[in-house]
Amino acid sequence: YFQGYFFARPSTMAAKSLPRAHLQTLQLLNDISDDQADLVEIASKVAGDVALSVRILRYANSAAVGCRTELPSIQRAVALIGFSQIRKWAQVIVMSGLATDKPSELLFTALMRARFCELIATRGTNVHPQAFTVGLLSLLDAILDRPMESAFAELSLSEELESALLEGAGMLGQSLSIAKAYENFDWEELDRLAPDEADLTHHLSDWFVTSMSQAQDFYKLTKM
Repeated sequence: YFQGYFFARPSTMAAKSLPRAHLQTLQLLNDISDDQADLVEIASKVAGDVALSVRILRYANSAAVGCRTELPSIQRAVALIGFSQIRKWAQVIVMSGLATDKPSELLFTALMRARFCELIATRGTNVHPQAFTVGLLSLLDAILDRPMESAFAELSLSEELESALLEGAGMLGQSLSIAKAYENFDWEELDRLAPDEADLTHHLSDWFVTSMSQAQDFYKLTKM
C-alpha cells in the first residue's frame, strides 16, 4: 500500500506536540542553517553537541574523506575540510535525528533533493550557501508530520529561505520547484519555470544522477 508520494507527505491523522528532544534538535538545525552565522559561531555550535561533533570527526577522519592527518577538533576540521562542507554534514546528521522513526526512503529523498537543489541553483557549481538547505528542509513537514508552516514555526529561518519553502519565491524557490517538477516528470512545469533554458532538461538528468550518488554518501554519514 506504500505507493506514490506516501513517504514524502506528512501524516494528517492527528496533530501532536513535538517531543522536547525534537525541539532541541530543531533549534540546533536552525542555528547551523543560519546564513548570518560565521565560521567560529557554527564551529562552536557543532562542538557544543558532543554526539554531533564525534560523528563529524569520525567521518572526517575516515579513509573516505582522505585526510592524511588526524583531525582532533571541529575547529581543525573546518580549517582543513572547509566551512561549507562541515556545515552540510552537520545539517545532514541533525536532520537524521528528526527522522529516526521514519522510513529511510524519506531521509534519503531529502538528502538527494538537497544536493539536486544545490546543483540546480548554481547550474552545476557549488557556490550558493542556502540551496542545499532549502532542499533538505523541503521535506521537514513529512518528517515532523505537520504542515510546513507549523514546522517552520519552531525555526527562525531567513526570509529568503522561508519564502522559498512556503511560496516558491526567489531563485531558491525556483530551484526547489524545478527539482520537484523533475522528480514528477512534469515537463510542462519545467518549461514554465525556465522558459529560456532549452538545455536545462539535459543538465537536470546529469545532476539528478549525481545527486543520487552523493546522497548515498550523505546517508552513510548518518549511520556512523
